[in-house]
Amino acid sequence: MTEPQDQEALLRREAQRRKIAEIFGDVLPGTTQDERDPEGSSGNEQRIRNDVPPHWQ
Repeated sequence: MTEPQDQEALLRREAQRRKIAEIFGDVLPGTTQDERDPEGSSGNEQRIRNDVPPHWQ
């Protein structure tokens, strides 16, 4: 095989691997939710924290 054919075969195998992983649930996000949020709390979480009953504080 020549270099372009090797590259095409590699791309096809990678695409097939991704498709199989997607079908069987092996696809994982690149980052987790806590890694994406630098402050550690989302707007929804902040709303919940602000809505705490007085006897819980």
